[in-house]
Amino acid sequence: MPDKPTEYYLAGEHGQLGAREYERVVPARFAADSDDIFMRSMISNYAMEEKSDEGVPTGRFWMNESITRAAAREVLDTHKGLSGDKLN
Repeated sequence: MPDKPTEYYLAGEHGQLGAREYERVVPARFAADSDDIFMRSMISNYAMEEKSDEGVPTGRFWMNESITRAAAREVLDTHKGLSGDKLN
């Protein structure tokens, strides 16, 4: 497995304009409604996208521990109805 990137775009940066302009592109294999919608959601809403040395998005996505925990909380709340102490 390659080393974790040091420079990346966060999911929340998608759609920014100006000097920090960034457009997230979900890989084609996860882009259609007939594909893996869970992976599309993780890539669209949580994952970090690696930047190339030139600062260009590479299409390589990562999730660190804190992002993974946030995604897990959302899944447990949305799909299992867990909240409060039960979620923790």
